[in-house]
Amino acid sequence: PIIVRGEDERLAAGVPCSDVVLHSVSSDNGRTWTAPTLVNLCGRPLYPMRHRNGILWYLSREQVADGGQFYVHSRSNAGWNAGSPVRNTNCGNFSVTTYAFDSAGHTYMAWCDYREGNPDIYFSSTTDGGRTWSPNVRVNDDQTGQEQLDPSIACSPSGTLCVLWSDNRNSHTLFDIYCSTSTDGGRTWSPNIKVNDDTTRTWQSTASLVYDRKNFAVAWMDYRETSPGGESRSSIFASLPIRRRGLPEATASTIWRAASSGAVVLGGFPLAMTLS
Repeated sequence: PIIVRGEDERLAAGVPCSDVVLHSVSSDNGRTWTAPTLVNLCGRPLYPMRHRNGILWYLSREQVADGGQFYVHSRSNAGWNAGSPVRNTNCGNFSVTTYAFDSAGHTYMAWCDYREGNPDIYFSSTTDGGRTWSPNVRVNDDQTGQEQLDPSIACSPSGTLCVLWSDNRNSHTLFDIYCSTSTDGGRTWSPNIKVNDDTTRTWQSTASLVYDRKNFAVAWMDYRETSPGGESRSSIFASLPIRRRGLPEATASTIWRAASSGAVVLGGFPLAMTLS
């Protein structure tokens, strides 16, 4: 379930329930709620997602013999739509959908896509409230046939997009964290850049990305360290990209570097967050 507060100060809640999703609204800070509304889903519900201004959207999934599709369900004055397909193919499976939105209401999605036989990172966007989606674009630029997994996406106030993911194109290091940026709404993407500075044969995975008012910042699960007994242990590493003075934000992708990463040993998964 997810709950958000809209610009009109009302609360909205979405709850997946069996094979449906129920939506309800409160105008008195949660003391009372409207009767649950059934969101019209095609396929199996995935999860609710927070859109801009406190509006809830929903994702659903439809499985077919050789792949699948996922849909975004948005609300209009006429009620919930039947769901707009985001992928421009049903070929191959998919997983791990991540999204971001900008101040203009444009929504950006990235996901792990198997249409080419191995998992790649694909992207699409909508500028009309989820009714239609742009042509799907592959973000990772490797031709190794290796796996790209677990994407995370963020958008800066000026519209620069950044996607990062786990990537095993370098077989000698297992999975690393890679990123790419776009300054044209996701139509084209910059050459992929490795974020973590580890060169040993260990895993880096489950990265989380955020824009912190100045830069994109990232945290990820990292297994480079070992316990006193010699066993790998999971730590959370973080890196803050450095922007060179005088360079426009459009060149942000060329000036990322893995900072001297400080490990924080925590339970669970990494979450990059903005501090006020």
